[in-house]
Amino acid sequence: MNIFVFHLLLYWAKMSRPISSRNDSYRSVSFTLIKWTLMSFALLNILSSIWVGIYLEKAVDQAVDELPDADGHYTYGDRSNTAKIWKGFIIAILVIVDLVNLMGFFGAFKEHYFLVMIYGVLLMTYAIFAAGVDYTRGSISSWLIPFMAAVLAFVYAHKIRVEIFQPTVYTSPANA
Repeated sequence: MNIFVFHLLLYWAKMSRPISSRNDSYRSVSFTLIKWTLMSFALLNILSSIWVGIYLEKAVDQAVDELPDADGHYTYGDRSNTAKIWKGFIIAILVIVDLVNLMGFFGAFKEHYFLVMIYGVLLMTYAIFAAGVDYTRGSISSWLIPFMAAVLAFVYAHKIRVEIFQPTVYTSPANA
């Protein structure tokens, strides 16, 4: 009886629809170039966000020294507490951006389609937000590098889909 069930399962497995598999045997030069460029942009974006964080911390410290309190004096009253809250907010946002960039780096390295797409969408959202408030940051790298990395992430996700999940005659070698 067990042999009959085994043969039935084997027959059923042969007749079922094929499972989509990855084509790991072939990568085009453009695929590899885009992959490493995207990983470089993710690392560059991490470094850029650290630089923007340092710049914003100095800007907050400068604002504390230049702006008076509500009563017109230059003592460290409520301004110091507000500055601490702003610094914490800045650090929290930049840590989230760095975690998103690490996710994008990992997704690009592992050639994971969904991680790269999520990375592109989140980075494009961040780039649009940063471009909208560029005048407060004083840094073009705060939105230009995320924008270029997001566009590159979308291109790379398309390359993953075309060359790995849906290979055609033109992108994969012939079977011998």
